[in-house]
Amino acid sequence: MDRRAFVTGLGAVLAVPLCAEAQPARIIPRVGVVPLISEPQSIVIEWRWRDEQKLPEQMAELVRLKVDVIVPSSSAAVLAASKATGTIAIVANDLESDPTRRPNVITDIASYLRLFDSIHRRTARDVAALPPNAAAWRPPAVEGETGWSIGDIVGHIGGARLYFASAYRGAGWIEVSPEVDRDDARTWVPWLQSSADRFSNLLRDTPTEWLTRKIEMIDTPGSLSGWRILMMMIEHEVHHRSQIDTYAGLEGWPVPDIFGRSAETIRALQPAQKQKATERAATKSHIE
Repeated sequence: MDRRAFVTGLGAVLAVPLCAEAQPARIIPRVGVVPLISEPQSIVIEWRWRDEQKLPEQMAELVRLKVDVIVPSSSAAVLAASKATGTIAIVANDLESDPTRRPNVITDIASYLRLFDSIHRRTARDVAALPPNAAAWRPPAVEGETGWSIGDIVGHIGGARLYFASAYRGAGWIEVSPEVDRDDARTWVPWLQSSADRFSNLLRDTPTEWLTRKIEMIDTPGSLSGWRILMMMIEHEVHHRSQIDTYAGLEGWPVPDIFGRSAETIRALQPAQKQKATERAATKSHIE
């Protein structure tokens, strides 16, 4: 029997109890399953009924049994399975919560905070590189964010960190007033550091399960998983940091290279890289 075909069918069957759970019912549904198996002993199913409190133990037990595939039926089960094994295939109905399908893999808060720290340090570095007269710079007189000064943007970056942290913790989309003087550049980097520390402290001890917990949106119907909220914060910060760097470039102020390498440096190294690629291709062709 094609085991992958069976797993696909099994995923559809497992979706039935989920639908039943979503609708209150006085009678427990009884489901008849007729698997497409020609031989009774061609496959063994290790059933484990979902218990959110016991998921880690259940997944560990399945790993010890050396099953060929794990079919989790909830977001929390997907996360527990991914933490229990890196070698056994995981087939999930809830692909949004499957860590292997995330644009940036977040398996735990500690990993995410390491990513955030690198983003924060680059933001602080670029702001620290601004000249003193950046505090007095103003964009054209327009309404909204487009008319913000650099000090306004720095204040917003720090405040937004705490705004997203509040939403992630389930406390609502609550704004925090920036503790910064937009006209005094000396207050900018300290505010970025202070907000980074507060953001990390708010997230550090949160349960891993919150990464897949649904968060109600502030102004649109529906909800998003916690990990998506955290990635929104990262994208938001990079967006506004790029806004500051763009203003700096237009004014002729120095803008740090993001990885310490300029386009000119990379271009100068191209001949050597192309030569190495040619040599590798020749060596591979000779071996074959």
